[in-house]
Amino acid sequence: MKIVLLSLLLATFAHAQLYSLDLFEGVGDDGIDLSFSITQSNDVLDLLITNDSTVRSVITQIAFDDLYAILPTLPVLDAWSVKNSVNISGSNNIDFSTTLGLEADPPPTRNGINSGEELLISLGGVDYNSFIQALDSGDLRLAVHAQGIGENEISSSYVNTPEVKPEPSTSMLGAVGIAMIVLRRNRTS
Repeated sequence: MKIVLLSLLLATFAHAQLYSLDLFEGVGDDGIDLSFSITQSNDVLDLLITNDSTVRSVITQIAFDDLYAILPTLPVLDAWSVKNSVNISGSNNIDFSTTLGLEADPPPTRNGINSGEELLISLGGVDYNSFIQALDSGDLRLAVHAQGIGENEISSSYVNTPEVKPEPSTSMLGAVGIAMIVLRRNRTS
């Protein structure tokens, strides 16, 4: 019985993926740490945007570049406005076209996701695997604009960068090679 319960518990939390947000416009600051994670429980996909920065900063805009309309809509959130178009500073430099977005309600340098805070966006009816594949391939990108950064209160923009993952056959070939080296060492010992 304990094994079954543990298996069910692990299966519930099996879907989780973490992404960092990288600077693409503005001046970087060593204390900026922005990321988001994706988890799924039942039919709800949770997108958690986190501002773990050690310097003052406020995420005031969140935008999605969704090539294949994986996100049908965004939920209404307190202190945020849903927009079809959010102009993220510098987004034209990285060929980013906003299809959906959120803007913090005024005043922008106070409202939003402050240092040490996070925002949970729950999305119903979005397939976890399709969402992750789109993020990893670049078909879906998330960008944020942060303001009031540091003592000089600068602003900068950040975007997730698609991950380059080895093809399954390449990974398998590497695993077979490592296994052969281990076996060969064990035979000569």
